[in-house]
Amino acid sequence: MIKKTALATLAIALACSPALAEITIHEEHSFAAHPGSSLEIDASFHEVEITVAQTKSVDVTVDITIKGNGSSSKKLAEQLQPEFLDKGDRLIVRSTRKGRGWSWKSMSAKGKITVAMPSEMDLLVDVSSGSTTITGDMGEAAVHHDASSGSLRINGAMQELHADLSSGSVKVFVGRPLERFSADASSGSIRLEGGA
Repeated sequence: MIKKTALATLAIALACSPALAEITIHEEHSFAAHPGSSLEIDASFHEVEITVAQTKSVDVTVDITIKGNGSSSKKLAEQLQPEFLDKGDRLIVRSTRKGRGWSWKSMSAKGKITVAMPSEMDLLVDVSSGSTTITGDMGEAAVHHDASSGSLRINGAMQELHADLSSGSVKVFVGRPLERFSADASSGSIRLEGGA
């Protein structure tokens, strides 16, 4: 049985100029964790923070703030509205902009995805721009991280780690040796420690 809690808040506060708006999105969702399943996070510019916990569910919170032109901000907020998909063995969290980009001159946006999840679940994180932090022992899980721009920080353990960043750094401290490890940072640094 899937336990689901969804709380969505969309607030628009007018700034000094009537044409400017601040839009905030706050959503929470809880997936039932299936044995052998994976969690996939697909995001545009969000900071991603993942903690491994003693839990039987995957609990996700998505927070987004958009400031700028009223109509453009509203359109971007609609595109970034989080999706929570349960595909059986794949749990998916998605908050991505669709179509053409927007002008950073007319608006700004920031987002954060916070996850508490059990061990023994594979993890795939795909972010266009943003930092990812993973803390805790993931057991025999595999972690795949792909980012165009951003950093990856890990303090924990897993069986496999694969990281691909176009621009950014990878800093990993593991509590035990990785069975498989691959990392590529076109522009940035890679550091692996621990595992003795």
